[in-house]
Amino acid sequence: MAIKPWPSARDTHGAVEAALILADENDVNVEEISEIEVTLSPNAFSLSGKPWAEADGHPVVEAITSAAYCVAVVLLRGELVLDDFMEERIADPQVDQLARRIRVGLVPGFDDPVMLAPQGLKLTMEDGRVLERQIGVLKGHPSRPMTDAEIERKFHHCCGFSARPVSNARAEEIIHAVRNLEHLGDVRELGALIAL
Repeated sequence: MAIKPWPSARDTHGAVEAALILADENDVNVEEISEIEVTLSPNAFSLSGKPWAEADGHPVVEAITSAAYCVAVVLLRGELVLDDFMEERIADPQVDQLARRIRVGLVPGFDDPVMLAPQGLKLTMEDGRVLERQIGVLKGHPSRPMTDAEIERKFHHCCGFSARPVSNARAEEIIHAVRNLEHLGDVRELGALIAL
């Protein structure tokens, strides 16, 4: 069991995390990148390795299952959230252009047909620098759990997409109830909080 940190297909998450780390550590300007290469395990590649230029299905599904799209969004916007999978955001010409430049290939020498990691990202900069990051275990895996703060931030963001509005106050009540589940007088208290 794992908690997904980002709202894309799980098999893109190593590349997403690598992009977030490289962008943060190096203050990456996409205008200064000459080449972008994502490497995925065979399983992840079969699911999310299709070139963005070949995306021909429903835009939301194609974006969710595209390592190239997800990395492009991170490099341009500095995050990957539910908003990035709205059709108008997917159609952003800047994201489309960058995603089409991203090459997605296999992790060299790794042939496990089941594992979704390792995954990696290599950015070759115009000034000759090469920035690389490899992710061996996907964030959210039990051995690399998300922090409580990360989970709560994701929950608050997801509440914004609820079919019925969830106020910040109610979201905080839900978080408090979950944190203190063993102290609830009746589990129906949580049920009442989360019912829409």
